Amino acid sequence: MKNLLLLIISLTVLLLLGACDTDDSGVVFTEVQLNTDYPNQSIGSFSERYYTFVSGASAAHTIAVTNLQSDMSWDLYDNRTDAELFSNNIVIFSDDSLTTGDEIKAISLTPGTQYFLVVFEQDDSGSSSFDLRISN
Repeated sequence: MKNLLLLIISLTVLLLLGACDTDDSGVVFTEVQLNTDYPNQSIGSFSERYYTFVSGASAAHTIAVTNLQSDMSWDLYDNRTDAELFSNNIVIFSDDSLTTGDEIKAISLTPGTQYFLVVFEQDDSGSSSFDLRISN
């Protein structure tokens, strides 16, 4: 009887854990395709936009956040948890302009790897926008 009770408790715990996405912090990453333009991406003051992509067959990539309507920057991570927590484990970042200049970087990435891009709005400018393109 004791073993049956333990089995029922264990199965209940497994079912409850399986029903919860314990890895999900509520952050939604928008999947983007390489060599595709994503114009007019909206972003609020002092907020973030999250993107994910799989790197192409060639290692050479360019990440371009352009046509900025306010001061923005971005971080690239190779781990979702690091991206959600804004950890120091950054693959590369771009914060070249203190105003509305474009944030563009060329980088060598491991082919076929999933990456996570976080774009930050750094002004109290209300709603703003930018264009995104990740090229390979």
